[in-house]
Amino acid sequence: LDPPLLLFCPAKSASALPALRETKRFAINVLHRDSESVANRFATRNVDRFADAVWEDWDGLPILADALASFACTLHAEHDGGDHIIMVGRIDRLRFEHVRDPLLYVKGRYRQVDAPQ
Repeated sequence: LDPPLLLFCPAKSASALPALRETKRFAINVLHRDSESVANRFATRNVDRFADAVWEDWDGLPILADALASFACTLHAEHDGGDHIIMVGRIDRLRFEHVRDPLLYVKGRYRQVDAPQ
């Protein structure tokens, strides 16, 4: 891809949305299948999500040290998506681990899939 892009869709009510728009930068951390407790913490409102997390600073962006994949992005485009915003980021830096499988959340519960080796 030229440029390499990644998108995510935060709710218009997301507490982080003003900061995302102001800085025009964001990080995406993809969790591995053993990270349900981390996913639950980050899905909880009004808590310090990074309090118990081991993370690194990638030029001001929080990257979870134990993530399956991590992306540092600069905002490339923003589109209306109903009650969400479609944010498209240009990938500036990434890290990916090939050993573990991803954590998925589908139909109200965590699921696992075995990634091909």
